[in-house]
Amino acid sequence: MPKPTGRKKPAARSGTVEPRPSAPAPTRDRGGLPGLAAVFVVALAARLAALSALGRLVLFRTPQLDSLEYLRWAQSIAAGESRWPLLPTHAPGYPYFLGTLLALFDGSLTAARFIQALLGAVLCVVVALLGRRLYGPRAGLVAGLLLALYGPLIYVELSLLAEGTFLLCLVLALAALLSPWRSSHPIPAAAVTGLFLGLAALTRATALALLPFFLLLLLLRRGGGSRGPAGVAQATGSVGGGEGGAHTKEPSSAGPAHGWAGAFVMVAVTLLLVIPATVKVSRVAGSFVPLQAFGGLNLYMGNDPAGTGTPGARLGGDWDHLQAEPLRLGLNAAEQERYFTRKAREVITGDPLGWLAVLGKKALWLIQDDEIRDSHSFHFFAAEAPLLRWLPGWGLLFPLAVCGLWIAARKRSLPPLLAVYLLVMAASCVLIVVASRYRLPLVPVLALFAGLAAVTLWDAARQRRTRDFSLLAGIAVAAWLAGHLWNHEPSRDFTEEWVMSGQSLENEGDLAAAESAYRRALERSPESALAWNGVGKVRVKQGDLAGAEEAFTTATRLDPAYSRSYYNLGIAYRAAGNVERAVAAFRRAVELAPDHVAAMTELGTLLLARGEVMEADTLLRKVVAMDPNNAAANLGLARLEGAAQRPESGVPFAERAVAGAPDDPEAWITLSMLALEAKNAAAAERAVRRLEELMGTDAPGVVLQRATLARLQGRPADADRELRALLQRDPRIEPAARLLLLNAAEQGRRAEAEAFLRELWQ
Repeated sequence: MPKPTGRKKPAARSGTVEPRPSAPAPTRDRGGLPGLAAVFVVALAARLAALSALGRLVLFRTPQLDSLEYLRWAQSIAAGESRWPLLPTHAPGYPYFLGTLLALFDGSLTAARFIQALLGAVLCVVVALLGRRLYGPRAGLVAGLLLALYGPLIYVELSLLAEGTFLLCLVLALAALLSPWRSSHPIPAAAVTGLFLGLAALTRATALALLPFFLLLLLLRRGGGSRGPAGVAQATGSVGGGEGGAHTKEPSSAGPAHGWAGAFVMVAVTLLLVIPATVKVSRVAGSFVPLQAFGGLNLYMGNDPAGTGTPGARLGGDWDHLQAEPLRLGLNAAEQERYFTRKAREVITGDPLGWLAVLGKKALWLIQDDEIRDSHSFHFFAAEAPLLRWLPGWGLLFPLAVCGLWIAARKRSLPPLLAVYLLVMAASCVLIVVASRYRLPLVPVLALFAGLAAVTLWDAARQRRTRDFSLLAGIAVAAWLAGHLWNHEPSRDFTEEWVMSGQSLENEGDLAAAESAYRRALERSPESALAWNGVGKVRVKQGDLAGAEEAFTTATRLDPAYSRSYYNLGIAYRAAGNVERAVAAFRRAVELAPDHVAAMTELGTLLLARGEVMEADTLLRKVVAMDPNNAAANLGLARLEGAAQRPESGVPFAERAVAGAPDDPEAWITLSMLALEAKNAAAAERAVRRLEELMGTDAPGVVLQRATLARLQGRPADADRELRALLQRDPRIEPAARLLLLNAAEQGRRAEAEAFLRELWQ
């Protein structure tokens, strides 16, 4: 019996009725509530399991670098402080989100990370919903599960990093634009899009690159029907066919008036969120800064023809030399952005062919199955927490996504919005710098197309459509091969991670384990200045100043441009009483990094003690300009104002000194003395009360301050009683005797006071 040819039936003759085909059997909706619940449960379980594994790592538990910067800002927000960093290296969105969580959960990082895990699971559900709407329930389920188990995303979502909330906001903005609700309610949908796009921009400024493209798409879709799920769901069938059970077609899009209104609303809501934050950042910095700093530096670092297009300037002298270059030229912090932007333009125009070669390298790095180190290497955490190592990553996602993109493009079911999003996010990496966290925004949308490809491949294999399966598998294999051309070997050298682990262990007070971590770094890189610097810090805390000096000297020899090793060498010299060498080391640290606040503070304090008042004043004022709450610098300036007979000017500095160091008696004594000289009884009384708590009510210095306060408040008899009691305990306290005589003379009783003193001194 001959096999069916698969050709179409001849058309029915006129006047005959062709039998009506039976409706296709309904397919099981695996993208419904049970499927979405499964995505959420799998995503949350994977994140909680990873959280348990990562919690054993000190570098995760006690963060460093970017995570530490986020944490410190968030902790100040949770404490009710409103001050922003002078030049924030991060946008304010995530610090305020994290600060809110810390305030709600009594500072618990575990609770904050659990909330972030929940939001990560929500992201997976939103992607599953998008995939269901675009390509059917099975494709949506697979997309959600792929994202639920994507290892690098799980690590970032659990870390104190902004990308987790950034991705959720971006995907919610996409969901609002792709929702059928947009057709029937264009203005509210546009407002929701603007809300989430604005929140994304407040988290990472690169989200603003999407705004003009979203605006253009809204304006181009003003009228006529838009291709709804009935069209795009076809792509989940065979390469040449469709999937049964397609959704109904969505209503027509809004007319031209609504299109313009929606575009205006989206832009207005986005800018209402972004503009106030930009104004705040720029006001604090003293010059225009687009939400966060270091954009110009990344632009230069990623486009220098002599570079790799990846974050090549690592901790140590390389970073110090690059980051502080404009400061060494006399530019202020706010001018750094323009300096590096201008320098990027110069190197690009000076060697355009070299720049194009760098762009080509970055384009290839972007698609490689490797996680290029940004602040830390993902590979370090994956090595120490095996769960992350076994979870799927780019090597699975990218080939499937390329295959899915081909299917969607061929079936004309590739939404322009998603195509534009992928192009903009990819360009933001290729045109700036390529690294693991910077390409994460591609992942949720690639998961949509990976889900489409997985379902289509499965159907082709199950239905034995060999030609379709071979074509799609060939595309996936080609994409897999293109993604395995290079490995980024520097990201597998964990010297930095072990050094940072040592720093975290130091912060936790475990010096033995910290030294072990530094030694482990030296086993990998014996000439690591960072590791020798860490060993020296442990030696200082252990009281081995000679060993510390040797370690810091080794670090400066190995990396002469590393400012922190000179700073720590100065600390060791100062502790050993070698002031001259300490001053020289601190000077060198400040020369290398003119924004090194700690080195400037130490240098200014030592110069003040040596009587070099003018230079000390200049340095300490620079410190306070960069760090207004720096206790040591404010204390030094308070003393300088007092020595210059300007107590009224010194009181505000002393107030900030005690605010920054509430347990430092020297700061409170300085505040008390300046307040008394300025006749500021309220500030003096507060200082005296705190000194009584810190030093005791009978401490000679406290009694002298209390007696002086009594005189200021018009209570000379109380002052006399305090001073007599103090002198009876120790007649040798000359300041007390002088104050007693002065107080008695003002009351016409000097002879009586002199007789009292003669009797004591006999």
